[in-house]
Amino acid sequence: TWANVKVNGKSYGLFSLVEEVDGRFTTDRWPLDGDGNLYKEAWPTSTPPALFGQKLATNKTTASHDALMGFASAMAVAPGEALGTTLGRWMDLPSLYRYMAVDDAIFNCDGITAFYAPAATGPAWGNHNFYLYQEQNRDFFWLIPWDMDATLSVCAAFVSVPRWNNVPTNCDQNFAVWGGVWAKPPGCDRFFQAVAQTIAQDPALYRLAVDELLAGPFSVQTLTDRIDHWSAFIRDAVVADPTARGEAAWKLAVQELKAVVPRLRERLTPR
Repeated sequence: TWANVKVNGKSYGLFSLVEEVDGRFTTDRWPLDGDGNLYKEAWPTSTPPALFGQKLATNKTTASHDALMGFASAMAVAPGEALGTTLGRWMDLPSLYRYMAVDDAIFNCDGITAFYAPAATGPAWGNHNFYLYQEQNRDFFWLIPWDMDATLSVCAAFVSVPRWNNVPTNCDQNFAVWGGVWAKPPGCDRFFQAVAQTIAQDPALYRLAVDELLAGPFSVQTLTDRIDHWSAFIRDAVVADPTARGEAAWKLAVQELKAVVPRLRERLTPR
């Protein structure tokens, strides 16, 4: 959804409207379990439990963090060979496979796989741009993406960072990304090690998620049609936007978006 923003008659241009992830959001997506705990950027394998309260976006005065603490503790103490089955007790693996397939396809380089770090070696600060939702009536969790502006591009700054399903031999090494910041390979995190382990043990469900994505919503034709539809829908507003770079630059950006689709699809194509 888009909107032209005007203040006292002055146009400030065309803006996208992004749905807020809050209690209304969870009630809509989980009609029978919508009053659970919603955490912003609380990661079960890296966020200190002492910070869980600060990460809470709902139920701020009544919430118990016992479930998330249990999830975090289980992932911390699970033997390496049991990481996958442990994760499956707290999250729905087929849904997680679909999440990761989309995350890979759109190259969400600033999302859950981006573990930023302050130096070339050593620990990371953690990842961000996600919510973690605990169902109201059981100790079960779901990922919700957030802040998706750094998607649908080649994201050249991150091409040297090993993929989330690749566990590096040296997890002390970080990789230079952007703005003088470093990133630790996500495969060093026990959460992603768990996901990769379950896929290696039974790859069919993950492959199904990838195949359905490539054949359906992420097919070249489907995406091209959607780009054409929405670019036509906002064209007049873009041209009239006093803050934009002009129609020629916008048309070039639309063509670049179309051109990147096949390259993004290759990220999910077996080699």
